[in-house]
Amino acid sequence: MIKPYIKITLLLLIIFNSAFGDNSQPIKRLFPDISKLEGGENRWLTTAFIEEKSNQCYRLNKKYTYFGDNETVILDIKRKKVFKVDVDLYFCKNGLIANEIYENLLKSINSLYKQDIAVGDKGVIFADKIGQGFNANYTLLFVMNNFLVKIKSDDGFALVDFADYLEKSINSFIYNNLTHYLSDTVTLTFIKDGYISKKKEINIGNSLKNNIEIDGYVFDYKEKPIDNVNIKVENLGLVAKTDQNGFFRLKLDLGKKQYKLIKTKTFLEKIDLKDKNVNPLVYIKLINNNLYQNFLIDAKNKSVFIKVDNSYKLINTYNFSKHENRISFLLKCGEGVFNDCMLGIDFEIKGSGDVEGSWNLKGKKGVVSGVVLTKTEKTASKLSEYCDILKFKGDLEGQIVESTNELQEEKTLNMLYLDCSKIKKDYFLKSLTIRFPFNEKGAKIPLYSGSVESLNYILYDLIDYFKIIDNFATLSISKDNVGDGKYIVVIPEELRDLNVENSEIVLVKYDDNINLQAGKINSYFSHTNKDIVSFKNQITKDGKKDELIIVSFENVVGLLTDIEIVSEGLITLKWNLDPYDVYPAIAVFEKGKFLGNKINIQLDGFSKQLDLYFAGSNLMDKDKTFVILTINGEKYKVKVNNGD
Repeated sequence: MIKPYIKITLLLLIIFNSAFGDNSQPIKRLFPDISKLEGGENRWLTTAFIEEKSNQCYRLNKKYTYFGDNETVILDIKRKKVFKVDVDLYFCKNGLIANEIYENLLKSINSLYKQDIAVGDKGVIFADKIGQGFNANYTLLFVMNNFLVKIKSDDGFALVDFADYLEKSINSFIYNNLTHYLSDTVTLTFIKDGYISKKKEINIGNSLKNNIEIDGYVFDYKEKPIDNVNIKVENLGLVAKTDQNGFFRLKLDLGKKQYKLIKTKTFLEKIDLKDKNVNPLVYIKLINNNLYQNFLIDAKNKSVFIKVDNSYKLINTYNFSKHENRISFLLKCGEGVFNDCMLGIDFEIKGSGDVEGSWNLKGKKGVVSGVVLTKTEKTASKLSEYCDILKFKGDLEGQIVESTNELQEEKTLNMLYLDCSKIKKDYFLKSLTIRFPFNEKGAKIPLYSGSVESLNYILYDLIDYFKIIDNFATLSISKDNVGDGKYIVVIPEELRDLNVENSEIVLVKYDDNINLQAGKINSYFSHTNKDIVSFKNQITKDGKKDELIIVSFENVVGLLTDIEIVSEGLITLKWNLDPYDVYPAIAVFEKGKFLGNKINIQLDGFSKQLDLYFAGSNLMDKDKTFVILTINGEKYKVKVNNGD
């Protein structure tokens, strides 16, 4: 079988030679047209193309110069009235060559500042400071399939505008020449605000014989469908979005008469998701209560501990109740048989792992805040203790030929179905490891997500191959791939008589790591007449009023290193923490002082307020907007209340 990168090389030779035999216009059209740039032909001048062709790549170079009337100041960044943009575009015979040139260019650039950026397949931006302030000479590199782009400019905003333009034009070019870019696999990227992004490789086989239709579902780890997930086919510019059932469909139209159908199932992890039904340990704090302050609750054993001198003492409680994610109990105010003073505590565990509730004492009321505690714990057990096991033989059409305890040699696939779904009911897993006694080195034993229904089986996605470690075939499945706990092992002949009684499963689950961050973070929309951030997420005036979110901290201790604003999948804004970042989407102020050049903010437990200015509020649903804060490496998701 021809390897994918060789196959792509052969196909790209066709378009490479046809595009540059006598006419390089298809590639020249990928460059920005000055009539479509801000200011148009009255502000921009360009040089003629410089063309350079080798056996491996074709390089085009073009230089742009912008002439403005005056210098402009974007907060602390002074933008020149005249600036230049120098663009190199490489079109290579395959992605391997483009990547090799990309890596060589990376090594050749010496710069004080370097940062990865999300453009193309991968990209890097370099900056060298010029004088005082934030002015710099920038270089941006990104590779995209068999294209490589290098942009140099003394204006960071123009640099990113050009990168965005070229990324979109290259995407369009690849889509219009799709048959030249397909191999035996495609990579899907799954993105939704509030969830950890995921990439998955899909085997599409001999892609040139048929059109391709990929039908898939996206679930969370409770097997609930996730809607509005953005799915992108990497390098090909194809996109789709899941419906309310978590379903999506992607079609790769190659001009053929028939479609080849491929099914897939994907699970996404919610940011900071804590399982509400695992009887967690919970740390709570009673705000403005002079009698008690800190408690540790073991929900599984219905035990409550009070913190005394950095240790915990068990105390008596009454009417302890736990229903799903809500816990309540009573405890006496003091000792003695005749003491009928009772303190009532009631709180709810949120999906983010935060705790919200109230306390009541002799008619006085107050707020309860806190967090779910987490740590990992490893246990090893027999595989049969957690998984229902079925051995069977299946044909290549997805039908079960025979189910038996002793697999025989036939011209069918020997398979092992593991239904470990009950693990999901009892544990919020970080990972699990499956181990079979086996010592034949070099054997390939694949594990698929899959299902068995009646006399049919379905292989969804290849998770990974087992590795031979200490006479065991061993495979660890991360939380990203645990899925619904249903798997199919394709068994090689050497393993067909395996004794499942000697097979093991090792579970790593979250339990009770103590996190004493029990402060309070509030967030709400406010009004402002300021114009600091533009609609394009630049710190620059655009003639429109900004949106303002105020975030307040009480009793929070830690280092704040990142801020994001997300709104129901419609918009995501990030606070850029380095002065050389080009598109600071959020302007952060404290007591009227701009913090754009401050990488970290120390929260010392006292009251603190941050003002977040941003544009583009028409793209957000104010009732479904959140601020995500990274404090000491942990993410905290805070709902933004509508202050109107």
